[in-house]
Amino acid sequence: MIEAVALGLVRRPLAFGAVAGLGAGTIGFAGEWPWVNAVYPIHWNANLLPEGLVIAAIAGIAGGLLGALFGPRPAPPAAGNGPGSNAKRVAPRFARRALASSRPARWSR
Repeated sequence: MIEAVALGLVRRPLAFGAVAGLGAGTIGFAGEWPWVNAVYPIHWNANLLPEGLVIAAIAGIAGGLLGALFGPRPAPPAAGNGPGSNAKRVAPRFARRALASSRPARWSR
């Protein structure tokens, strides 16, 4: 469902976050309803439905907007930074530190 929304709102991250959050909140609440009533000893009754649906919608929209505001945005690749270029720089440093930390203390002299 969220992927379908993303196709239409990919260039508008706040609108995408709000619509996807609304869908996730309300559809998620609807999916939890039968699960809770089937598995848990304290069931959700019909009195929870109006208030729970409103809260689920508000929380979903808020979560989607926060994700759109604070989530990472893909940056265009800089010149010379192809796939794996960071791993080529980091892997030797990581290996040196891993080997240095695994040596017994008497080898460090």
